Amino acid sequence: MTDTLNVTIKERTKGEDTWFEGVVALPGAQPTKLVRKSDGSYKFGTPSAVRSSARNFAKQFGFTAEVEAPAKKAAKKKTKAATAPAPTAE
Repeated sequence: MTDTLNVTIKERTKGEDTWFEGVVALPGAQPTKLVRKSDGSYKFGTPSAVRSSARNFAKQFGFTAEVEAPAKKAAKKKTKAATAPAPTAE
């Protein structure tokens, strides 16, 4: 049995709200979201808060946490629609 706990950080956005989620891959179980012990919320404000929670969770069960940083998303590119030139009046 391995002593490493894999954690993936995902950035989520809904409307104006942005938060981070941690997904733990436990050996022999399905991937599970990390939640805060204080309020039971799965929404974390920063990636470092997810890392800290993952390390504490892993430490409780004798694992070491291996955390994958969130992938940086490329900015959306604006595309201009191709339009025909305006007719000129002569």
